[in-house]
Amino acid sequence: MNISISLKYLFPIIITLILIANSAEAYNEKILDARLERASKHFNSVMSTSQSRILSDSLRQARGIIILRAFKVGYIVAVKGAEGVALVRDEVTGSWSAPVFITSGEGSIGLQAGGKRTDSVILLMNEQSLSILDKSRFQIGLDVAASAGGFGGEADTTIGRAPIVVYNNVDGIFAGISIDGGYLKSDKRANATYHNKRKIKVREILFEDKGRKTQAARDLINLIEKNTIADN
Repeated sequence: MNISISLKYLFPIIITLILIANSAEAYNEKILDARLERASKHFNSVMSTSQSRILSDSLRQARGIIILRAFKVGYIVAVKGAEGVALVRDEVTGSWSAPVFITSGEGSIGLQAGGKRTDSVILLMNEQSLSILDKSRFQIGLDVAASAGGFGGEADTTIGRAPIVVYNNVDGIFAGISIDGGYLKSDKRANATYHNKRKIKVREILFEDKGRKTQAARDLINLIEKNTIADN
């Protein structure tokens, strides 16, 4: 058998196995802080690209935020999924909640080639959109309508009208954050480990101030707030 052909098919399988192994990895604070640090990088990825940059006024009006990296890799076996975090802003104090970890994933067999990843910032603009975070699973654009944010830092006409506004670093176009027909959900194991409570609920973290914030979480919040007050 031709070695180069064998490696072409073997490499995606190895990547798939690594991803599966990582998903089964025991959580600890260091690993979860690394996820929060990645969320900061994903937020910066969106904010540093002129076509997807979010205006400070749009961030100021947001009631909640989801920062997400979605990915799809594979040649024969396609692995699709996402990881991210969600935070909610207190309407009275204006302060951000502790983070809730978000995840999704599915595998499929098919003629898939190459790999793709998208960094997204999803603004939740009202009570209706915040309610999806309390569900066991949800789909952006299905459970609540979603619109693409303003292109290239232009004035965002969707703010004030759309319950969910989506920005990503691929030309600022909303392209189905439902992860190819899959769904998003809270990562229960991650949340229990991070907040040191085995059965902590999403509502308790986001709306009842029962979660905690490590330095990585505070750094992410500071980054969001910096861009909220920035004159961009």
